[in-house]
Amino acid sequence: MQRPKLSFNVWKERTLRIVFILVALVLFGSFLFIVFSSSTLTAPVILKFDSMRGITLFGEGANVWGIWFLGFCIITVNTIFSEFFFFRERMISYVFLGTNVLIAILLFVIVSVIVAVN
Repeated sequence: MQRPKLSFNVWKERTLRIVFILVALVLFGSFLFIVFSSSTLTAPVILKFDSMRGITLFGEGANVWGIWFLGFCIITVNTIFSEFFFFRERMISYVFLGTNVLIAILLFVIVSVIVAVN
């Protein structure tokens, strides 16, 4: 019995491939940023603050990894949905991968701000 061939349909289109690579690079950059700056984080880590109320949420250094992992999971689920909808409704596939770009950039900004504040 022959195994079915697994193929990543999103990878076949040039535009989607570029978007996927861009998301992977930004995600990897935020990962490296946490790796190299996590040694400077001391407990308690400021996770949320605003100008009106001040600091409203403290956490540990591991919470920064949790934020990154949550973003990674969202990006992974969006990529799976993009693959699922590729032949059914291609526009939705583009929306999912486009959302990945926004989430990856937002994740990088969030991690950078948390590290910069602490």
